[in-house]
Amino acid sequence: MKKTLFLFILIALFLISCGPTLKKVQISDPAVQAEREKQKALYFENYTKQQIRLYNISAPIVTAAAELAPQDKVVNSFGFFAVYRDKFPQEYRDIAIRQYQLTELPQVIAVIQNGPAKRAGLKEGDKILVVNGVSVGKDIFEVLQKERNKKSMMLTVQREGQKQYINIDSLPAYNCPVVLRPDPQINAFADGKNVHICMGLMNSLNDDEVGVVVGHELSHNILDHIGKTRGNAALGTVADILVSGLLSAATRTSVSTRGAFTKMGAGVYSKEFEFEADYMGLYLAARANLDIGNAANLWRKMAVTSPGSINEKSYFASHPSSPERFLTMDKTIEEIKAKKASGTPLVPDNK
Repeated sequence: MKKTLFLFILIALFLISCGPTLKKVQISDPAVQAEREKQKALYFENYTKQQIRLYNISAPIVTAAAELAPQDKVVNSFGFFAVYRDKFPQEYRDIAIRQYQLTELPQVIAVIQNGPAKRAGLKEGDKILVVNGVSVGKDIFEVLQKERNKKSMMLTVQREGQKQYINIDSLPAYNCPVVLRPDPQINAFADGKNVHICMGLMNSLNDDEVGVVVGHELSHNILDHIGKTRGNAALGTVADILVSGLLSAATRTSVSTRGAFTKMGAGVYSKEFEFEADYMGLYLAARANLDIGNAANLWRKMAVTSPGSINEKSYFASHPSSPERFLTMDKTIEEIKAKKASGTPLVPDNK
């Protein structure tokens, strides 16, 4: 016991002896709190800026996807985004109120360039009073969601103290929200219903490159790759159960495949799905009038940040290599250019 206590004291003395030797600059708690609030404001400003940027990039693409998407997944799009101040998280509410000069009325903070609302005359900063005859407030999101079933929307807005009446005729759009995630990774993914774009990707790519990524992820959902993958995995699970049962019966001991066939089923067409999404995604971007001329360079840029994607991958890899994707996208771009030149509709070719 004494030896243990002595050893503990020696370690404590050693740790104390390794402390800092220079003076500590003194700062006050109020100064730290003020700087904390400033950094929160900078974060919020960048996040909302990137959210509106993503909204402007993705809106024409989901509109362009309407013809290619399952028709039961097509909705009416009006091309604007409104907020209500109490919907912001408490931590950022005061910052949002200052940034957008919000009042107790719902307010438009984004109007898509060349979209229906823009053409109708709606402006950022307009405060929404009435939607199709229904007065709105905190329930603005519920009302707008309900009114999306109609092909036109009559808004009464307040602008510089005056009432304005704005009628917006909708455009059909694929019903797939494109969501900005605060994740700093250069990544994006589809979940079958939504598309998720990470902040790291928004900070790293230009508008056309982001558009190509959005088109790719939308294509995963349009083509039901997530559903197909789950179906293949379910078949693999059946195989796991059957094989485990047969082996257990033959050996008279409990044998487990450890989900090998489930994993195999989930990955059986993974690379092909990625190629397919690249192919359709470029068509969606082109239909939305994005500049796709240098879109394939996205994979050279990705190779710089993720060199592991350069090397040839095994048969069981879930994604193609970046050289494969560059070359197939480059060929697709030539195909799209040829269709544009000949006046052929920009629709992906089937097998």
